[in-house]
Amino acid sequence: MWRKRRSALFIDFENVGPRVSPEIIGSLTAWLEDGKFDEPGGKRKLVTKRVYWNSSAEKHREVFEAAGFEVVLCEKFSSMKNGADIRMALDIIDTCWKVPEIKEYILFTTDSDFVPVLQRLTERSKLSAILVNEARMDAHTAFNIFADVLVPLRHLMSEGLVYRRTKSGILRNLRSKTPTRAPGKGPQTSAPKRPALDEAGKGKASDESLLAQAERAVVRVASRTPKKFVTRRAIEEQLQQIEGFKKRGADAYLGKQHYQGLMMDIGKRNKRIKVQPGRNLSASVMYVPEE
Repeated sequence: MWRKRRSALFIDFENVGPRVSPEIIGSLTAWLEDGKFDEPGGKRKLVTKRVYWNSSAEKHREVFEAAGFEVVLCEKFSSMKNGADIRMALDIIDTCWKVPEIKEYILFTTDSDFVPVLQRLTERSKLSAILVNEARMDAHTAFNIFADVLVPLRHLMSEGLVYRRTKSGILRNLRSKTPTRAPGKGPQTSAPKRPALDEAGKGKASDESLLAQAERAVVRVASRTPKKFVTRRAIEEQLQQIEGFKKRGADAYLGKQHYQGLMMDIGKRNKRIKVQPGRNLSASVMYVPEE
């Protein structure tokens, strides 16, 4: 049996606004727990759920607490930046240190100021997922570099807020695998088809998806020290968090066979990554920001 990924959910209520209303919080939580926002990652266990708001949202406290959320009331002062996002950022880092078993942080905020938080999570070898408004290109670009999973706002609206769990169980699964048809009856309706599996039959992410994850991993670690070469060890530590990544075998380095091959491919995909091939299939990697 696959273990559920231990995750933490942090919601900036004011930043997200009425999109995450108390009436649909159950649907949203189930959508996240079932991993529908990130199918390759599988199901999640939300060990921490927090929502941050100011006094104007206090009327929703009972509903959120009934759903298992810890409510954090933040003071809001006139002519000052939303205090909830600052408190939320501090709590994320604090939780990262105090609850090391949490492997993933799901952040419901569209504020680009959270990029440093994403960077710090990466440094602590934590996965991250963040809500993104695709209409805000500045935040979308930044989040695409530093987050492991982007949750488009349109997917939240069209899927997450109306999600309903289907009944499941061992008996149901057995029945779906061995359909029967009574004599004289019409053809039985087929069960919904699963996505096509790869050659190994394990339904892994596509090659393009894996390479995109590798690109983000290299950009994240290399961007911490712009215009300086990054050690191979630091890069491989990030790559090893990608499911399916291997350093040996036929699919070594995501099918590129060796470290140099993968780095050269990433350098072609992202012009900010500069790669110098070295001896014995090594490579020197540097992040150069756009001017």
